[in-house]
Amino acid sequence: MAATSTVTVRMYHVGFGDAFLVTVKRGSKRWRMLVDCGVHPSGVVHSLDSVVPVILADLADKSEAEVDLVVATHRHDDHIAGFADDRWESVSVGAVWLPWAESPTDPEALELQREAEAVAAQLTAFAGAALDPLEELAVDRKIWRTIGLLAANAQPKEKALPRLRGETDGFVDPAAVRYVSNDGEDETVVETPFPDVKVHVLGPSRNPAVLKRMDPPKANEWPKELTAVAAYGPQATGRPLFDPSYELPPDLLKSQKEFESLRSHQDLVDRLHQVGDQDALLAASKLESWCNNTSVFVVLEVGKRRLVFPGDCQEGGWRHILERQHTRELVAGADFYKVSHHGSHNGSPQRFIDELLGDDRSLMLPFSPVKQWEKIPVKGLIAAFDNHHHHVACTTKDYRKNSAAIVDQNGMWSEVTV
Repeated sequence: MAATSTVTVRMYHVGFGDAFLVTVKRGSKRWRMLVDCGVHPSGVVHSLDSVVPVILADLADKSEAEVDLVVATHRHDDHIAGFADDRWESVSVGAVWLPWAESPTDPEALELQREAEAVAAQLTAFAGAALDPLEELAVDRKIWRTIGLLAANAQPKEKALPRLRGETDGFVDPAAVRYVSNDGEDETVVETPFPDVKVHVLGPSRNPAVLKRMDPPKANEWPKELTAVAAYGPQATGRPLFDPSYELPPDLLKSQKEFESLRSHQDLVDRLHQVGDQDALLAASKLESWCNNTSVFVVLEVGKRRLVFPGDCQEGGWRHILERQHTRELVAGADFYKVSHHGSHNGSPQRFIDELLGDDRSLMLPFSPVKQWEKIPVKGLIAAFDNHHHHVACTTKDYRKNSAAIVDQNGMWSEVTV
């Protein structure tokens, strides 16, 4: 009789951020996948300085630290900031997957990066002026704090992205980096020591209409109190991804010094008066939306078990998956689900939770309170977890359910066996 594989998922309690280690074992053989390593600076429970050494120690349980596959779902701080730590240079990495939108050679990706970074820089400058204590501006400071956070989150990561791309010494060979997408038939793009272990890439899409769809239709969304971002999130699919008024010439921000000087210009304050709070928030929401919907969405298949890791996929990315039979079947009835986008109203479709996922599943919710997003996690989603009798591991004890099925290591990590 063939030995049975064991599958464990360990969630490191960084806070409002993702760091997951998946380990598949069968006899003396083992295969490991690390999905993200980051935390939002406004929602830290355990700092990356304290968590990264724990992850590295776990990866070095035999001799040198090694991991077969790193999936960096998207560029936000709460998913990849930890890879800026130079201690990763000592880790042997078999392969890295990034979304197609981060490719340094794909023309469409480069154009999207340029536009996104220009919008982020412009909004960051505007937010700095709006929140400057020396400036008396008639603006909604709460909204502009949110705009500043969203814009900062989308800025390119100085060390993390180059390391993940294999552009720095150590960590990974550039030839082992793949920029993945899925707009056609499901493709399995990883080799493991086990013939019945596969990783399916279900997303992201390359379709601009998919990338910018943030919120579900009103009839299909979780009950919620609207937050600033939710109230003004983009709905239309026929509009440009970024409004031309938020674009900057590509050669304007050649250096950090030039960016800082931009903030000191009086015309920045003058231009801020011409930009409405809601229009700027719409631009910031689009920025957040496209990045979340570029998340690498993978399903790990181990024999008959399936584990779903959607990154921060939102309505557009989910619709892309649920409307196609072959990808919908891979997520339906899954044994494990990493809750998308920290339990936000647009991260886990009602159709998936109430109709497709099933009951009595193992879930992990990477979350800690962030003042600017006080409605996350959405109450309707948490109630649905109760209704379906799911076992939920969460960084915050208030949202842990049926915790007897969850192993907790002194608050540093939680682990479930699938």
